[in-house]
Amino acid sequence: MDEKDLPETLLSVCRYWHEAALHFPTLWSNFRPKGLSIEPKWVLTFLRTRCLRSHPVPIHLDLAIDTPIEYIVHIPTLMERCVGITVRHSDHWEFVAKYLPQLEHLTLALRLPPPPGMELQSTSKLKSLKIEHPDHLPSCPVGLLSHLESELELCVSRFTTSRPELCKVAAAATKVPRLRLNIIAAPQDSIDLLENFFFYQECIFEQVTHLVLQYADSDSERVVYHPLDMIRAPMLERLEILLHHLCTIEGLARTDYSTVTQLVIVLLTVPSNPSDGYGLECEAILGLMQSLPGLELLELTVPLEVMTKVQAGLRERSLCPCLSVVRHHIPSN
Repeated sequence: MDEKDLPETLLSVCRYWHEAALHFPTLWSNFRPKGLSIEPKWVLTFLRTRCLRSHPVPIHLDLAIDTPIEYIVHIPTLMERCVGITVRHSDHWEFVAKYLPQLEHLTLALRLPPPPGMELQSTSKLKSLKIEHPDHLPSCPVGLLSHLESELELCVSRFTTSRPELCKVAAAATKVPRLRLNIIAAPQDSIDLLENFFFYQECIFEQVTHLVLQYADSDSERVVYHPLDMIRAPMLERLEILLHHLCTIEGLARTDYSTVTQLVIVLLTVPSNPSDGYGLECEAILGLMQSLPGLELLELTVPLEVMTKVQAGLRERSLCPCLSVVRHHIPSN
């Protein structure tokens, strides 16, 4: 549910809707007082009510405001059901260290590291860790990565942290099978960004088998070169790319992805007036596939015209001889 769509409005529609809303706990699982514009004096009332109505579904706690911990931890079932938390203030580290036995998803959205000596509970097994802003990377204690079992998500921009910090995280994340990079710089900035932060020292993610690249929207359709071969993933099997301009991926073709067997491309924005009848876009996809000799699965969320041209190009150029599964989805917009 959108954070602006308050489920409380359903309570006043009619008696039937009132009862139905109160018996649908997922409606009440949004715990973001700031995002919902709740005044500070009503935050505890809001949390208690949401906690009661959302029982027994898992919840993600994102206070985004200064709220005393001692009041929150005593809300019935809140701590026991909290599987995710966004740490935005230094006081919130105490939640992570002491009060969340079921913690699975952690988002760091602050610049300050935890106090010296503070550690996660020994039983904590994180499924995902997201570092929300590039310059917040130093806030991530390396010891935290030993608890990480599934996904590491990093944002990348021209203001990103230094290479030594990134390499320190990469070296510690030895068990992470899934890496997600949110490239939030505009395309024209990205080549300088990646050369500046990745070229000097390799970042090796030894166990990553699934890499997701998501590019931010931009008005520019310029071809962008992302030399991601500087991020080593020797075990990579699945590559997912989410983007707004298909030409953005052209630079990826320079990389050898000999271990990749699955390629997923999702076009998030469909252009109203495609240049050259999607000719350039199709060439970008085919160019990338040329560097995937072991590809077995191709899944494209693109206009039908693009899919048709890509399939024709595959046949004409005899690309990807191992390809056995092809899936196509029409973009939602």
